[in-house]
Formats: sequence, C-alpha cells, structure tokens
Amino acid sequence: MSSISYSAFSSELRKLAEKHHKVPLEDADHHLFEAIKKKSPVKVLVTPDAVHYGGGYFDQAKKEIGLSEEKFESLAHEVGHAQIDEHLLGRLIQHQVVRGASSIIPSALAGIGAGILMAKGKAWGLLLPAALSAPTILSEVLASHKGKTMVEAEGGNAEQVQRYRGKMREGLSTYALAPALGTLIAAGMQIR
Repeated sequence: MSSISYSAFSSELRKLAEKHHKVPLEDADHHLFEAIKKKSPVKVLVTPDAVHYGGGYFDQAKKEIGLSEEKFESLAHEVGHAQIDEHLLGRLIQHQVVRGASSIIPSALAGIGAGILMAKGKAWGLLLPAALSAPTILSEVLASHKGKTMVEAEGGNAEQVQRYRGKMREGLSTYALAPALGTLIAAGMQIR
C-alpha cells in the first residue's frame, strides 16, 4: 500500500471509529482532567466512597483526593482544597472539627436559633448560622476559585469553564441551604 493510500485508509478508519464510538477519540475533558491531576499536591484516587461526598472529597488527614469518577470539575475543586491546605490558615478553616461544627445538623440548629431570636426582635440572631457556616463557605469559595483558575490555566475551553462554574454554584448552594432552611422553619413556627 502506498503512503497516500495508507493515509486515506487510516483517515477513513478514524472517521468510522469516531462515528461508532460513544466518546470522541480526542476527549478534551479527559485531557483537562489529566492536566489538573498533575497540579495536585496529594494523591488522587477514584473510589466509590466519593459518591457519598457529592462525587469528590479532600481528606486532610490522609492527604488524598477521592473521586467517584474522572470528572475535571470535581478534581479541580478538590485540588483547590488540597492547595488551600498547604497554608496554616487553610488547614484551620478546613479542619475536620471546624467542618463538623458547620455541618448540616449544627447549621440547621443555628438557623432555628436564629429564627427564634428574630421572632423575639433580636436581628443579631442571624449571626449564629452565618458565623457557624462562614469557615466552610469560605473554604468552598476559595477551592472553587482555585479550581476555576486551574481549569482556565490548563486550557479549558469556554464551555468547560461554564460547566465548572455551574457545578460549583450548585455545590455551594447546598452549604448555605441548611442554615437558611433552619431560620425559615423557626421563623415560620414563631409566626403562628
């Protein structure tokens, strides 16, 4: 076979493979995932346990990132957490004690306390859920920003950056939801 025939033949085979393959042969998301993975200061694992943490987590004690799937969006955010952890203030705001204190149940209880105080005319009660949630929300915002910067720096296209931003907005809203709902429930109970 001549080199021209070989080139034409391989070109046709590639077209057939792309047509019948569910994922394009040149997967931009996979390349972005691999580029971001190289920026991680800790090891990255794909583990089914990560599904219980929204698809990804940064384990401060084990110094590892766990992902349920190879998604660049989750990886960039978790690498952001790992990079924040390299600094003392970052380690403090992401420490498991601080995160535990601002988890869903304490945040909801603080929201209920805020609602009760607001019903008694004490607007400062809103400081309870805000103060309790602040370290976690701060670390999430910082990790999201670092992740977005990585996605852009590693050549993410406009659609990938937009997908990343949408996923981060969705995730951040869950951290603000518990204290807000607790406040609304308590305020609603006091109105009756």
